[in-house]
Amino acid sequence: MRTSRFHTQLPLNAGETLILDAKLSHYMLRVLRLQSGDRVILFGGDGREFRATLQGCDKQLAKVEIHDFRQPRRESPLHVRLGQGLSRGEHMDASIQKATELGASAIVPLICERSSSMNKERLGKKLGRWRQIAISACEQSGRNRLPVIDEAIDFETASRRSDSACQLAAVRVRDGRIVDQACWRIRPEPFYFSQANIRIHGITPDDVRGE
Repeated sequence: MRTSRFHTQLPLNAGETLILDAKLSHYMLRVLRLQSGDRVILFGGDGREFRATLQGCDKQLAKVEIHDFRQPRRESPLHVRLGQGLSRGEHMDASIQKATELGASAIVPLICERSSSMNKERLGKKLGRWRQIAISACEQSGRNRLPVIDEAIDFETASRRSDSACQLAAVRVRDGRIVDQACWRIRPEPFYFSQANIRIHGITPDDVRGE
């Protein structure tokens, strides 16, 4: 029988007893109907996986006893950073899932000319959904490292011209975690902004006029 795998952001240490969060507890106890004594595998995204045993529940929160850990070499030796154009409906979800299962280290959603229009709030919600899809794909495929899924970006930030960027951002990632980041505003030439692009990133001509 296949042992169920679960990702958690809680610190994992061999020999300790851990009470899981409400969302994961509900999934384990109510959806999968796991019972006390069932064995599970927990991983935090750093490459290690911990064997654990379900010890019942404490106020509807699952309690597990953590045993030893191992660090299997399942990751591809290639560092693959995928630029994925935003697609409609479930197509983007499927792209994130398959890219994660195939071993992508990072996924960058790209806003293209024919991508469906989404404001910052909707893009933020989508980003949370895509990251959860990647976690589920890691749980199912056996990966112990989560791919980095960046904020959606476009190459024609101010207008449809390829040289019209109005903001540049850089992120430094180490071991799957953001350790440093910086952002700069740019005055595009010619000095023209598309209202459609402003609705996406929220940067106006006044924000970069003095750059």
